[in-house]
Amino acid sequence: MMTDAEMSYRVRGAAWPRHFNRTVAETMYEHIEEVGLPEWTEDDHAFAEAVQQSVGSIPSGMPMSLGPIGVPGPRRSGGSDDIGDIAWTMPTVTMRFPSNVPGLPGHHWSSAMAMATPIAHKGAVAGARVMARTALQLFMMPELVDEAWAYFNDVQTADMEYVSFIGPNDPPPIDLNKEIMDTYRPLLEQYYYDETRFDTYLEQLGITYPTLTRPISLPDAPESPR
Repeated sequence: MMTDAEMSYRVRGAAWPRHFNRTVAETMYEHIEEVGLPEWTEDDHAFAEAVQQSVGSIPSGMPMSLGPIGVPGPRRSGGSDDIGDIAWTMPTVTMRFPSNVPGLPGHHWSSAMAMATPIAHKGAVAGARVMARTALQLFMMPELVDEAWAYFNDVQTADMEYVSFIGPNDPPPIDLNKEIMDTYRPLLEQYYYDETRFDTYLEQLGITYPTLTRPISLPDAPESPR
């Protein structure tokens, strides 16, 4: 400022740390326990074990028991989207659908392999049932909504004020990947699912599920709990 220099800046992305709501989480977890995990077939387990072994994970197959409920509180990371920002403006929770093979590295080709399989469909149906049941209970029990807002106002935001890092003059940077998208989007069109011709995407690809066979057990690897 002392040199009369001028500068400009542009925020390309920002994400607040996540803090989710105890009341809504506990309500949702009750329905997770009621709905339970999908009924996995031997084909599902065989596919999962083969994919797990392909990336060096223990071939344990699909999960057979529910994980514990998460503990409400701030998370240092913001996630891959703006869910943290949303969580600081209203009571919010997230839920993980059992739609993928566990034990795989995130943002990796192996994590995309289950998306066209019955595993993904079963997990999405189970997750949708939980979401619908949770929403219905919140509609029917307004006292739960009041309790959720009480946690939000009296605990989560008691000593923290949310201010977005992204201002009204910070447009989304959709130009960053324009060249890549212009190059590859036309090449991907041949792989779009045509529901008018095929019952499943695997049928369109000509793949018999599961193509991968059950792997040989690794030394000292625990057996699948089933």
